[in-house]
Amino acid sequence: MFILFRECIDMVAHDKDAMDKLIEWQKDIKMRIENDPPARDTRSRSEIMEAVIGVSKPDVISIRNPENIRNKGSGAGKLIKSKREIGMINADKDART
Repeated sequence: MFILFRECIDMVAHDKDAMDKLIEWQKDIKMRIENDPPARDTRSRSEIMEAVIGVSKPDVISIRNPENIRNKGSGAGKLIKSKREIGMINADKDART
């Protein structure tokens, strides 16, 4: 339903008169629905969403989360030091003689 409406908007986007007609039609449809509201739908929320979106929920989900992935820190448990930081540490060390 949203795709259909979006396609209509895309077709008349550059024509002001056609866009005005589309807006009037939408207002007319809204007024008709308000004056004569439809009966409550007995379908579940997921069934209604599938009908609105136009895609049904798959029975089997084939996406799997990757294994051995951690979002905190690296595998070594240390932060990567910058070249400047490494240079400062090495400068403090005594040179071998």
